[in-house]
Amino acid sequence: MTNQSGIARGLYTEADYWRLTHHMQTQLSAAGVRLSAVEHCPHLPDAKIEGYRLDCSCRKPRTGMLDRATIALNIDLSASILVGDRASDIQADAVPV
Repeated sequence: MTNQSGIARGLYTEADYWRLTHHMQTQLSAAGVRLSAVEHCPHLPDAKIEGYRLDCSCRKPRTGMLDRATIALNIDLSASILVGDRASDIQADAVPV
């Protein structure tokens, strides 16, 4: 799960993001690591690109990406951990939008 506000800011495209993601998945696969899913949020409330200007439920620390993955992959959250490079990445605040 990753916030990708650079898309909303016009720094790179969603296609650029997917190319990089595919490259990383290929590299991980070569090392024996398989990802079950990749979730991203391209939104930003004050986005430069109007199509991504959204105060969404998927932008961390909100739970939209986690909710989608939990359903799609049948994840038992009580037996799971969240890891991130910021404390806000793992807050998983269920904030209504």
